[in-house]
This record gives sequence, C-alpha cells and structure tokens, in this order.
Amino acid sequence: MWSDIELTYVLIMAHFLIYIIAIWLTLYPEVTVFHLVTATQLIAFVIRPFLAAISGGYTLYLKNGDWSLYNWGLVYQLIFFIFYFIGYLMIKKFKKVNALNLNYSSDGEEKRISYRLFKAYLLSVFLGFFSAILMNLLSNGKWLPTMRNVTVTTAVPMGKVLFPMAVLPLTMSIPLSFILYKKNPRFLPLSLGGVLFSFLLLSLLYQRGFILMGLIVIVFFANRFLKKIGYLKVGMIVLLLIFLLSIIRPVANIISYSFFKNSKNEVSSVTQIISTEYLMERIKHFFLYSPNFDSIDVWPIAISSVEENGLLGGKTFLAIPARFLTTKMRQNLNLITAVDYLNSYYWGNKYWDTSFGFNVILPQELYLNFGWVSMIFGLIPGIITALIDRWLWQISKLNIIDIYLIGAAFFTGGFIGEIGGILQWFVAFLIIGIIIDYTSRIKFNLNYNTYKFNRKDEMN
Repeated sequence: MWSDIELTYVLIMAHFLIYIIAIWLTLYPEVTVFHLVTATQLIAFVIRPFLAAISGGYTLYLKNGDWSLYNWGLVYQLIFFIFYFIGYLMIKKFKKVNALNLNYSSDGEEKRISYRLFKAYLLSVFLGFFSAILMNLLSNGKWLPTMRNVTVTTAVPMGKVLFPMAVLPLTMSIPLSFILYKKNPRFLPLSLGGVLFSFLLLSLLYQRGFILMGLIVIVFFANRFLKKIGYLKVGMIVLLLIFLLSIIRPVANIISYSFFKNSKNEVSSVTQIISTEYLMERIKHFFLYSPNFDSIDVWPIAISSVEENGLLGGKTFLAIPARFLTTKMRQNLNLITAVDYLNSYYWGNKYWDTSFGFNVILPQELYLNFGWVSMIFGLIPGIITALIDRWLWQISKLNIIDIYLIGAAFFTGGFIGEIGGILQWFVAFLIIGIIIDYTSRIKFNLNYNTYKFNRKDEMN
C-alpha cells in the first residue's frame, strides 16, 4: 500500500487542499512571508511530486529506494505544515493595513531622505561589485561556476565572508533601485542600469535565488504602496519569476563560457533557449530533474538514515552555531549539522571534499533528531512567521536598515528551511544592513574636503 503511486496522488491532493485553505484563510494582504512559504510548499510538495508520479516514481536521490519512503515523506511534511499553519493562525491578526507613504513633511527632510536612499543604493552596488572583484582576484577566476567543481565559498579564500558581502548588497540593490525610482522617477536610468548590473553578477555567481528574493521584495513594496494588487497580478508575477529562474542558469553558462572560455557551442545554445521546444524542456528539467525544490526527494534519505542509525537526540541542533564555520572546520571539530550529517550519509567523502549537497529543511531535521512526533513543533516557526508578517505590514516609514531587514524577513522563508543556514544569512543581512545604513548617513562636505557623521540624519 505505502509503495503505491496511487497513494502518492492522494497525498498530493491532501497537500494541495491544505495549501489552498491556507491561502484562502489568509487572503489579504497578498504578499507576506506566509504566502511565500505556501507558494514554495505548493511547488515542492504538489507540482514536483505530481511530475514524479506521472514519470513512474522518479526521485533525484535514492533511485533504487523504496517508494514508500517518498510517500511517508509527504505524510510527515503534511503534518508539519498543518501545525505550522495552526501556529500562524494563532497569532495572525493584522491591524488596519495602510499604504506605505514615502512622502515627508518638509522639503529639507524630503531631500535628505532621497539623498540617503541614493547613497545606500550606490553603496550596495559598489560593495557587491568590490566583493565580487576580490573573489575573482583571490580565486584567480575560479569563482565562476564553469571554472569550479566545488562550492563558491570553498573555491574562494575567505569565501564565507566575501560571498555574502557580494550577493546580499547586490540583492538588496534591486528593491533599493525600485524605491529610489518611486521616490524620484528621474532616477529610472540609474535604477535600471544598477538592476541589470546586479542581475549579471548574481547570475554569474549562480545565485538566481537571490535574484528572485530581490524581485519578491520589490513585489512586497509594490503591495505596500498600493495596499492591494490582486491575486491575478500576483499569479502572473509568480509565473514570470519561475520563467526567469528556469533560464538564468543556462544564460549564466553562456556568458561565462563566451567571455572566459570562448566556447562556440555554449554561445550557439542561445538559439535553443528562445525556442519553445527547448523552453518546455527547461521547465520540466527545472521542476523535476534538478535540485530546485528537492525537499521531497530528501525525505527518503532522512527516513532511511533513521531506520539505519536511529535518532540523533538533538545533536544537530546543538551544532547549529558551527554553521558559521567552513565545512572542513566543522568536520575537523566534529560539529556536525543536519546538512553535514545527511549529505555525508548519502554522498560520503565527496560531500566533505566539495561541500556540494542538498539542503535539509526543519521538519527533516526534527525527524532526524526526535522522530515523526516532533512535527508538532511546526507551531513555533508558524508563530514566528505571523509576528514577522505583522511587523512587515505595520512599518509606516522606512530606514535603510528596515529595507535590509525586510529582505532578511523574506529570506528566512518562514524559518522552515535549514535553520543553521537561515540564521547565518540573517546575521549577514543584519551586519551588512547596519554598515550600509550608517555609511549612508555620512555627510560629505566638499568645501572642507572632510566628512562628518550626523546622528539626526535618520529616515524616521
């Protein structure tokens, strides 16, 4: 019974219904962290399993494994999300939602805020570009995806520091450019130029997820400015974002090869990308045959690991602070996170050598440590997500640091992903946001060729 594909279809339908109910009961405002979580769950546990089922039971990992493990993964994930949804509903009660207003009471304040936005935008682009240049110099060009067979943080010296210094400012320059344009339409050429430049660098870094995050934050601000944008527009935006995600990586390969390897074969594939037939193949590859949204494929590995080795009793949660260290350092110190544990279980030494592997989401880490009963702890991230969404929709005026924190809020993904990684990136968002915020307050006095820091020059 548990190995039947027919049961998979039943579980897919159960997932679909709970996600539709979740969206229906939290209809407005449209753009929230909870809705982002629900949308990704819909792709990961409805669309991908459906494609896997109609393909005869395809899994990216454990190709000869028991299909019952796949179905059990769908069950455990469903239980977790139900409790996550309950936790969200326990707290979610938004006060009256007001449109976000960028206008200020005096002309002096208006100019000061516009200038700070302008500086924050340029600083973000410059910091990201400067960090990418350092990555290129220190790695002798091996930061490019076509030039390495390990993760970028492994290929680049000081990659754990330089990588977030590159991708986070570039990511946040995308919504900053939108706000800058919204504040003063005359900045449109500068905003578009900066966005395209950020897109290029993030694509070369293979960081389409960060491009997506920057665009999602733009959609959030559009929702805040308008108060209501409608689900038809949201749906069209989602389809557009999925399309962009499906083509960014091959385009990045083409750019990388054509500029750095001069490969005629890669350049010629541009014509394939724009063809309808190739596009459909890319979409199928994106949703089923690639690691995108592969959480359901990881579940059989997690279940198999517990069956073979037993429960971990919380060890990986205690090792979460070690997520700030490199993979090799964690191995040498025997501080094994859930990602390390499950990837080394499946890939062996290949994982420790390359740092390449799959993510382990919170419900899977809970299962590894405490078994299926721990799915009830989905209540906790549900409550946290509701508090984040409250904050997002109660902001009345923006500081630069707030813009970065909004990016961090969406990047958390409702705290149901890999917790160690989420905390690591949240801290990076916070530190870089503080740096950009305070640097944007520096007032340059060209008459005296000096600068001074004005504590009263704040966006509030």
